[in-house]
Amino acid sequence: MNLALLIGQRTVRVLIGSLILTVVACFLWVLISGFIKYQQANRAVKVFNAARLFNLAIQQQALDAATTGDSSLGYPADTRVESAKQYLARYAGTYLNAEEVDEYGKLFLIGSVSKQDPPETIVLKSKPGVISGGGCVIFRKAGDGAILQARQMANIQGDPPRNPPYLAD
Repeated sequence: MNLALLIGQRTVRVLIGSLILTVVACFLWVLISGFIKYQQANRAVKVFNAARLFNLAIQQQALDAATTGDSSLGYPADTRVESAKQYLARYAGTYLNAEEVDEYGKLFLIGSVSKQDPPETIVLKSKPGVISGGGCVIFRKAGDGAILQARQMANIQGDPPRNPPYLAD
């Protein structure tokens, strides 16, 4: 009889221990998955803010081109640059510092946009893989931007009307 009672007590202790471990594991899983989602959202916001600042620099350069008549300034299609690297080089030291130019070159596709293009034309689009889950950050010529989820990507309109629509790396 004591043996049966002893086996029953051990079984109860093992079950209680297993239950406690399961609860702790579930709590840790929720905590870690929430942290990962927070980090992904935080990354998207950082890329969006970088796009906003870069778009402001593009707008400033376009305004300077209009007021000074300098043909080396302005939107990419107006300056006749061949690559994103050439276009970004025009910003170093004047509109952006060297670190920003390097960072933006890694993060964004630059639209082959001209001053004649409509306001809904996409000027900046994050490169594939920059936003986790297949998402994207875009900024249009009008100055509006958005963080898009992968399921929204099929509905994007406004790619620049040139071939290719984005400057090559």
